[in-house]
Amino acid sequence: MLENPPKRDELEISVFGPGIGECTVVHIGDGDWIVIDSCLNRESGRPIALEYLESMNVDIRSRVRLVVATHWHDDHIKGIGETFSAAHQARFVDSSAYPLQKLVRLVKLASEASESMAATREYNSVLETMNKRRLKGERADAVGPTRAIANRKLLALNSASRPFDSEVFALSPSDGVISLAEAELAVALDAAKAGVRVPRQGPNQLSVALWLKVGALNVLLGAD
Repeated sequence: MLENPPKRDELEISVFGPGIGECTVVHIGDGDWIVIDSCLNRESGRPIALEYLESMNVDIRSRVRLVVATHWHDDHIKGIGETFSAAHQARFVDSSAYPLQKLVRLVKLASEASESMAATREYNSVLETMNKRRLKGERADAVGPTRAIANRKLLALNSASRPFDSEVFALSPSDGVISLAEAELAVALDAAKAGVRVPRQGPNQLSVALWLKVGALNVLLGAD
């Protein structure tokens, strides 16, 4: 049974997950959507965001504009690779707290050490999708996610045909936590090289908080 989609001039925020919000799906007006984090439907095993958008006949391929991983804790990213793969026009956003080259190295090492670890498996899936979408002549090492850092504008939709302007900003991570992230990543790389499970990341000050400006409305979205 199809759900009723929001109207062109409506902001809709839907929160899913068994905890306190492992996936958030937002209609930002004019049929455009963003997906923040991911969790699976326990019955079907599919990403809940995809099932929800499909239930409204949303053209996921073209109308999902951003897929955001606020942080790489397993409970927030299961299925995010499949979601990003379905959203052909979306940009992928994650925290700038982890340098991309080191994170890619960690993903490769940890994938070999622990195929069951959701974070490394999902990030590897995202990187594979990005490489498939590479422009002709673009170097593989130049392909990567949009990095969220405090006060960076991630999306701006303001054409005259829209009922209102929509903008998405990152509020974190701040410069002050980058050194902490570097230290955590060094520990994780050592663990991966040793062939043991990569330790869980630290507190969510390393993750991405978002500020949405949708018409006259302002929305603050935290990472947990």
